[in-house]
Amino acid sequence: MCRHSPRLALSLLVLLGAPVLAGNTAIDVGQPLSQALAELSRHEGLATVYTSEVVRPSMRVVSVPQETDPLIVRAALLAQHGLRCRSVHVRCVVERGPDLVAPERGRIELPTSLDRVDVWAGYYGLAGSGAGFLDDDDVAALPHFGDDTLRLARVIPGVAASDSSARFHVRGGETDAVSMRLDGFELYRPFHLASVSEAIGIIDANLVGAIDLYTGAWPSRFGGRNGAVMDVSTREVEAGRDRRIGVGGITAFYTHGWRDDDHDRDLLASVRRGYLDFVLDYVDPDGEIDPAYRDVLLRWRQPVAEGQRLTVQLLSAGDDVVFDDADGDRERLDGESGHHYFWARLESDWSNGLASETVIGHAALRRERAGFLSGRLDANAVVRDHRELAGWRFSHATRRQTDREQRYELGLEWRAEEADYDYRSRVEVRPIARPGLARFSRQFNQRIRGNHGAAWLDYERTWSQHWSMRSGLRVAHFAPGERSDTELDAHLALAWSPLPERRLRLSAARATQGQRSDELAVEDGEERFAAPEPATQIVLAWEEHISRGLDLRAEVYALRWNDPRPRWQNLFFGDGARFPEAEPDRVRVDPERARSAGLELTLSRRHSGSRWWASYALSRAEERIGGVWQPRSWDQPHSVQLGYDREFGEGWRLSTLLAARSGWPTTPLIGEHQLGQNLSVRLGERNSARVPHYLNLAARLSRDVRLANSMVTAYFEVFNLLNRDNPTGVSGFDIRVGERDLVIQPRFESGLPIVPSIGVIWRL
Repeated sequence: MCRHSPRLALSLLVLLGAPVLAGNTAIDVGQPLSQALAELSRHEGLATVYTSEVVRPSMRVVSVPQETDPLIVRAALLAQHGLRCRSVHVRCVVERGPDLVAPERGRIELPTSLDRVDVWAGYYGLAGSGAGFLDDDDVAALPHFGDDTLRLARVIPGVAASDSSARFHVRGGETDAVSMRLDGFELYRPFHLASVSEAIGIIDANLVGAIDLYTGAWPSRFGGRNGAVMDVSTREVEAGRDRRIGVGGITAFYTHGWRDDDHDRDLLASVRRGYLDFVLDYVDPDGEIDPAYRDVLLRWRQPVAEGQRLTVQLLSAGDDVVFDDADGDRERLDGESGHHYFWARLESDWSNGLASETVIGHAALRRERAGFLSGRLDANAVVRDHRELAGWRFSHATRRQTDREQRYELGLEWRAEEADYDYRSRVEVRPIARPGLARFSRQFNQRIRGNHGAAWLDYERTWSQHWSMRSGLRVAHFAPGERSDTELDAHLALAWSPLPERRLRLSAARATQGQRSDELAVEDGEERFAAPEPATQIVLAWEEHISRGLDLRAEVYALRWNDPRPRWQNLFFGDGARFPEAEPDRVRVDPERARSAGLELTLSRRHSGSRWWASYALSRAEERIGGVWQPRSWDQPHSVQLGYDREFGEGWRLSTLLAARSGWPTTPLIGEHQLGQNLSVRLGERNSARVPHYLNLAARLSRDVRLANSMVTAYFEVFNLLNRDNPTGVSGFDIRVGERDLVIQPRFESGLPIVPSIGVIWRL
């Protein structure tokens, strides 16, 4: 949005320059400043945090400092553009120097991602200039199945997830408690293949510029869910054209980027097609499942007036799946879903320290599944389920920074939506451990209107280099259907840094989640919306820089849900079930209270082209039912992540990730057999047993080859390198009848087998 500085013009004129080594890092004249900072971070362990508005993509290295100390080199590179470092816990936070506090249009640069890095306990940055856990190169090199952005979250301590789904739990919360956002717009259930466990996210990893994951408190503008926030930003486009063509293990994509620096306009367009259906047809022509998915993203940005920038975006995704089991037990499913989002965002700098952001958009979602189940596990069912959701959203936030120590944000939002339900089912099932045959028919055909409104006020204050605070209040109104509730949420975050290499953070928050109009469980007979579900959380975090490149992070947390919303789930066969409401293990879970607590430790080091990290999480997630505390179905008391990444040779890179965790809870079946009497089976205590523990090793080997005007990255990656049979649940039971006993042994549903894949990305 700002015109080029004389220094930038000079850098564009310097086209030739010999590379100079700063330590182990090659820095070239004319190289993008952001790339030079990334090289220093990768090879010298210098963590540097900035926003794209401070270090612009157009900024280039004017001259290479003739120094060997990487700290001096970094300071000199920043000084070429009037920038400097502010030390915030082992990281250099880049800011404008005193002579550039009011640049070009007299604007104070309002903090954005810098605030999140400074204060919030439970914050993790993935990719982007403000990354605190994994930077852009780490994310690109990390093995991630199907180029799925949402699966990257599982490298964070406290996240629990299954291989078969892109959904994830955070610190004991449910999967629908995570708010998913893309460039300022919230996405509802952003997953492909909704009929088979929502296996793939709709955001292509090749489009990602930054990911902010909040597992504790978060700013009030992110309200609406009570578990976590995953805020994804699309990447910046470099000057000129930025084209990418890629073919991976199960996806192919084309991305086109264009940027006009003179007018500060840019375009980012991408199309992706998953060809898992072709792979399965080739590997197993007579297979039961035939999935296909595709998505398109379009982003256009341009200035509309002095100090104002308009961004228009479109995200469209669709998929369809056919499941046909013609051998033995008979089952067929035809599933289809679509996601269509369109929104515009206007960012305005009105005066010195006054800015605003306005977002208006439309969302339209559709999900359909139809089919039948015949004879499997004494269950027969015919189901037709068609749902649609459409609605408009509006939000506005005004930020006022009175000085360098204080900032206010006042905002409001409104959503109006309609959900159409057309559901019919006939089910005949013999429930597990209950006598008799259950028969029921359900029909729900109704249009439900709903709205949601909220207003908030956030206050931020920094007293010195040692103390800072963020606080906020949010009033939210939830009105799905005939229900109407108003809730008050609040958060407080404090940070104390006695030394630049040490920081203590404390966050406390109350967050409320209300049901949306399309979240009524009509398949299980629910016809009334539940009351909003409040959750309270407190997080204490300690970060310390032990030595050069070696960092320690420790967090303890406690969460409480005083009035959890009832839910329906399957005790055994729920993961990937096509018609979960027709399974014999379907139960209603109505907890009186729920709670979780844990300790998370992370140790990481980055030095000379390599990085490793190790994390351990000790946690407990449980709920009280009938006065008895029971583990939640995604409780994992112990989890470990070990990662290693190294560059070597000419463009080679190896990245490995080892994940291990406790097996998830399951419910045992107990058989009773007395001589001369009938056999009987009863359910044991809910979630009192566990499936075997989980262990998965993934690796990715890649090489970058630079051509005349482009670069090719080829990679080979393997998931579940140990080919371990990681169970995701129970698929059935083996029963052995003896003279005096009845032994029931569960058969476990296997997770993903060893999955090798190759891919090529061509950057033009």
